[in-house]
Amino acid sequence: MEKPQRSYNMKEIKAYHCDYCNKYSSSKSTMSRHEKRCYHNPETKACATCSKLYQDRIPDDVIDGAFYDLPHCKSGIILTHEFRVELKHHCPSWELKTDDHEARQG
Repeated sequence: MEKPQRSYNMKEIKAYHCDYCNKYSSSKSTMSRHEKRCYHNPETKACATCSKLYQDRIPDDVIDGAFYDLPHCKSGIILTHEFRVELKHHCPSWELKTDDHEARQG
């Protein structure tokens, strides 16, 4: 017995990709706006590209043997509020991570 052929209605679309993270958008203006505030864009001086950001592995009190990563800033800036991580933009203490800088130069 022969299987019926399936018809796929696939469309080619034009998408715009953020140069700093893995986000895509079908709108050029949306992607342009996103790139200006992307946490991985060094120009925003955000936590994700800062050399002072580090993670602490904290044991989970609810799940035995589980851990979660909690971001901290070596400058003492608080990055959590009511169990939510709040990364910052335009930080006066920001310093570029050397590995990010070298990767962009190469």
